[in-house]
Amino acid sequence: CQTKQECHLLAKSNEMMSISSDILHGNLSQRKREQVLTNFRQGKIRLLITTDVSARGLDIPQVELVILTSPPQDWESYVHRSGRTGRAGKTGTAILIFNHQQIQQLKLVQTKANIQFKNIHPSSLD
Repeated sequence: CQTKQECHLLAKSNEMMSISSDILHGNLSQRKREQVLTNFRQGKIRLLITTDVSARGLDIPQVELVILTSPPQDWESYVHRSGRTGRAGKTGTAILIFNHQQIQQLKLVQTKANIQFKNIHPSSLD
């Protein structure tokens, strides 16, 4: 998520869908952050909703999927965010959700990070 508010909104919608999730952002105490991460590592929560506070320094091998709700401002942030999946020789998937106004930023990230995104349109998800 780009903001703490976005984290809280996503957590609320997951709560309504009965998905076990929690949030992680910079306004939480260190104790609360550690508790959330412990719960995630132990499988007590299935979905961790976070800001860039977790983009670097976290090594949780069982993360198989990272969903970015918007393109990052720079390519390094994309590499660090998506790099939370596929750790320790395992494969992982990063999904980046964007709108038409963000295409230029997406192209910049793609060029600077020397990667090619696979474009999946919502109609192909049926």
